[in-house]
This record gives sequence, C-alpha cells and structure tokens, in this order.
Amino acid sequence: MRLSLVAKRRLLVLILAIGAVLAVVLAVTRFDPIATTGGAPVSLLNSPDLATVGADKNAPFYTAKPVAEYTLPGTVRRVEDVAGAPPGIKVQRMVYVSQTASGEAKEVSALFAVKDGQVPPPNGRPLITVAHGTSGVAPGCGISKEPFRLGSNGYFWWYFYTEPLVRAGYAVVMSDYGNLGTPGKSDYIVKNGAGADVLNAARAALKLDVRDIDANRIAIVGHSQGGYNALAAAQMAPSYAPELPIKGTVAQAPGLFPPAPLMKVFLQMGPGAGPDGTADFAAHLADAVVSWSANYPDEIKPSDVLTEKGVQALKTAETNCIVETRAPFTGPYQDFVKPQITANIAGIVAKNMPVYEKFAAPVLMQQGLKDTVVVPGVNIAAYRTFCAEGSTVKLEEYPNDVHSSLLLTGWPSTLEWLEGRFSGKPAPSTCQ
Repeated sequence: MRLSLVAKRRLLVLILAIGAVLAVVLAVTRFDPIATTGGAPVSLLNSPDLATVGADKNAPFYTAKPVAEYTLPGTVRRVEDVAGAPPGIKVQRMVYVSQTASGEAKEVSALFAVKDGQVPPPNGRPLITVAHGTSGVAPGCGISKEPFRLGSNGYFWWYFYTEPLVRAGYAVVMSDYGNLGTPGKSDYIVKNGAGADVLNAARAALKLDVRDIDANRIAIVGHSQGGYNALAAAQMAPSYAPELPIKGTVAQAPGLFPPAPLMKVFLQMGPGAGPDGTADFAAHLADAVVSWSANYPDEIKPSDVLTEKGVQALKTAETNCIVETRAPFTGPYQDFVKPQITANIAGIVAKNMPVYEKFAAPVLMQQGLKDTVVVPGVNIAAYRTFCAEGSTVKLEEYPNDVHSSLLLTGWPSTLEWLEGRFSGKPAPSTCQ
C-alpha cells in the first residue's frame, strides 16, 4: 500500500515524537534515580522491571560485568544463598550496581541477612546498612565470600556486627565496597564512592526481601573505615538517595583525618605505634594511597606520600588484605612516609572528609580514648565541628577502650540508640 504525502508526514512526526519520549525517559533513568509524578516522589528503584537490568545470571559470582551507564544505582544483578548460615537466619550474597566517586556505574558485592522462618512484625523489620572496617583494598578482601569461617575477612564482621543486629530483629545489609568483591576501583577514604556503596546496598536490599523490611525505617552503622563510610553516606543521603528515610547513623571510631594545618604533623608522626615501633596507621595509609592513586591519578602518585621503601611495601597492599598489608611495615614509621605533605595530598584529604555539612538525621559517635589506630582528638574535634554546623550528635567517650574493644563496650548503647530512632523518640545530643 502506497502512502500519500500527508500520511508520510504524519508517520514521520509520530516516529520523531516516539524518539523524543524515549530520549526523555533515558535521560531520567540515566541521571536521576527519582522520578516525580504530580509533585510526589516516586522511587524507580523498586520497579520489578528494573531489578535485574543487564544482569548475567550465568556469570561467575564475583566476576565484574559491564554495567550500562543508565542502569539505576541499587539495581540487583546477581543473588545467591550462603550455605552454613546459623539456624534461624537467612543469609544471601548479592552483586548490585553502585557508582564511583566520579559517577561511573560499577558492580559491588554485599551480604544480606534477616531472621528466617518467623513471621515479621506487621510493618516489617527496620533495615541497617552496615559499613565494615578495613579489610584491605584488593579483590578478595570482601566480607561476603566466607562470613562464617573463623579467620576469614568476613567472620569478625559477621560475628560482632551482622549476627547481633539480626538477632536484635533487624534486616542487615553489609557492602563489600568497591574492588573488594567484584574487581574495580577501591573507594578507601573516598567519600562519594564509599558513601554511594553504603546507600546503594540499602537500595538493593529493599529488592531482595521487601516483605520483611520496613522501607520507612533505615539506619547506618559503621566502625573504623566503616565509621568514616557511615558518616559519608549520612551526609550524601539527602541529595544522593532522598527516597531512603535514614533515621540515624552510628559512627564508632571513624577513620577521619584532621584539617590541613594539622595534617602534616598527623601524617609525619603516624597516630599510634605498635609493639615494634611502627605505627599501625602506616598500613592503613598504604591502603589510602592505593585508593587515591586510582581515583585521582592526575593529582597523586604513591611516591608523593611514601619513601622508596614505602612504595615497595605498598605492592603488598595492592594484591593482599589488611593482615598481609601490615607485614612489610616493620621498623620506624618515618622509614615509609615522607616528611613533606604536598598541596595535592592536603586537597584530596580535605575534599573527602565528611565534616563540612550538617547531618540531616541524628548521629551517635563513639570513641575509645586509648585508640591507637585512629586519633581520638581528631574525632572529638570533628564532633565539635558537627555541633557547630547544627547537627544533632551524641558523643560517647570510653576512657579505657582501644580501637577494637569499643565494638563490645559500645554495643549496648548502640542498640538502645537505634531503638530510640526507630521508635520515634527525640534524639539525644551532647552538643552545647
């Protein structure tokens, strides 16, 4: 059948109109995780049609697969049950979509756990997105691979964090972070990448077991590097993930750096020395250098921070986890770290510290005063900054606790504080 000239023109207009609509749809899904309808926010992240966009169900679990740049953060790509879970707990590992600090889509793995075989509360269980402490910066250092094996990277964080929270009645998701499960780019002490991993883990968890989760009650909990990541996620949440109702954040001994005027002394001396005279911080600084070099290749290279001996020791951090990373750092701290701090390094640290914006939700900050892994004075100074910015923050100081013991000593207060946030009680503040 031959079309008239008028019919051809009408068909062309229709094709162009459809193309324009598709372009708008792609633009929205590519750049904005929230669509609006009639002025009310409508989350696209829980759409079953988007839950497995681009997923390859037959791929090896931790093999990173390309992610289309318009894929929504929080999209679930792969899920599998974890064998050997304690009785009464359902545990899954998943791979989900997150973003690097520069906004590139990436795959990240995580662990999800919730009580099994029990009727959930009428409104579901509150969700805790947990940020674990330093395990390394290399592929294979994630906590989701072997969470139940004694001595694995995951066992400590399962035993001391995840399982107690699940037993307390919460659904829990714990991100491996970038490059620790699926290969990619490390987000160690990189605010926007680390915060995105924690928030997108929560988004992904809401797709796994929505029936059991109260999507209106979410909190963030983290220790050490995880305390830093938790604060980063809390500051990002209102703009990056506004559909997530974050009720509060717990930051235990967060790994914060001081402002530029004090950073030179901070990095020259190293906070806290181990039994052999070497600061444990040297291994953590090595992890940061690996991450910063990957995220800011035009601004920093390892030799800007580390001596020749330090650069050689750094090679261990690039391919091993935190226990192995510590091994080469024997001897005086100054053997590994250069005395001068360049403006580039100061700038990288400054832009990645989550201390310059008001928190939208309450914060509980805990710090052991005998900590030699992070500097108590730096974190207490950060707390005062939070107060000055108008945030609602409760600081708890533990005079006799070191870095790891704070996990146990501070735990009862953490659970009580979380219950208060989820029950709607006014948040306490020690700011004056």
